[in-house]
Amino acid sequence: MWMLSDIWYSEGFIFEKQTNVFENVYYRHVKTKEGNLTGVIVDYELDDDFHYELTAENWHLFVEKVLNKSLPETRAFSLFLEKHGLNTTEGVFAFENTLNDLDIKYKKIAYY
Repeated sequence: MWMLSDIWYSEGFIFEKQTNVFENVYYRHVKTKEGNLTGVIVDYELDDDFHYELTAENWHLFVEKVLNKSLPETRAFSLFLEKHGLNTTEGVFAFENTLNDLDIKYKKIAYY
């Protein structure tokens, strides 16, 4: 299965450093050489790893519809994850379920 990151790597896009947003969850922006956002990768580094990739357009939909826009993006995303926690199956999949509920498209790969 091809992931968006495969295309982004092949096109020479810049993968910013991962930012820890909550416990074992990280995210990073992927940008063009000109600095324009191409997409976002969200990594759940748990016993079973989950990796989500969203285009910039779909990430902006998530930010606009879900996150507290009065806060910096990283802090707002951190609070969203903290609210749901990672101690339950529901909490672990809160990000994915929210994307699905809002019909926001993403690519996912899981390592069990």
